Amino acid sequence: MTTSIRMTRVPPKAVAAPPDHMQLVRDGASGIEAIRACFSGHACDLHRHDDWLVGVTECGQQDFFCRGSRRRSTAGRVILIEPQEAHDGQAGNGSGFAYSMLYLPRSWLHTALADPPVGDPGFLSTLVDDPKLATAIRAACLALASPTERLTPTRRSIRSSAC
Repeated sequence: MTTSIRMTRVPPKAVAAPPDHMQLVRDGASGIEAIRACFSGHACDLHRHDDWLVGVTECGQQDFFCRGSRRRSTAGRVILIEPQEAHDGQAGNGSGFAYSMLYLPRSWLHTALADPPVGDPGFLSTLVDDPKLATAIRAACLALASPTERLTPTRRSIRSSAC
């Protein structure tokens, strides 16, 4: 007597994307803002900033339009966006994404540069693989998010939590 067992392959459960949330802090002395955000899908429509944006994708896959084409950033990649560059943002897959971003005011950047150019400086690329820069961006975002005397009472937090 033989026994037959029918085996059915069960697909793995999809990992649910974390709920959308963000934390925004602003340093009153410098005007620098830092954001930490997680999005499961659509993050933002096409828009522009007056500031320099320097950020890092923390996890997941971030898809965005910038400089005339779609871009994909994955964990550890650095995102560089110049003032007035139109960009949007959304998850590149169903798992969502998280990122940390610094918003550097033009006036602060010109003051902070040791040898400022006559006009605005520029980024050669929107996405770069630079682990040291990614680490510096994370450290700056964490420093701004930590309560210190340098942060003004205008510090805001919008449902902050880890992704």
